[in-house]
Amino acid sequence: PDIILPDLSMPEMSGLDCLVLFEKILPSVPKDVEVHILSSSQDEKDIEKSQQYASVRGYLVKPLTGEKIRSLVRS
Repeated sequence: PDIILPDLSMPEMSGLDCLVLFEKILPSVPKDVEVHILSSSQDEKDIEKSQQYASVRGYLVKPLTGEKIRSLVRS
């Protein structure tokens, strides 16, 4: 994929757990993959926590709109 949108509140595995695993395989990923956190949380602590991961390029607050998607694809 070119873009991954993990949700902080996913079932089975949180978005942060997903990031931990993704960061482990990141050196073997042959292309640049953008990770943007998707969440209903606007809590500054959640945003700061997600920014500790090198692969995270942004933080999107739900609802995910067509404009937000177009903005991601354009960037």
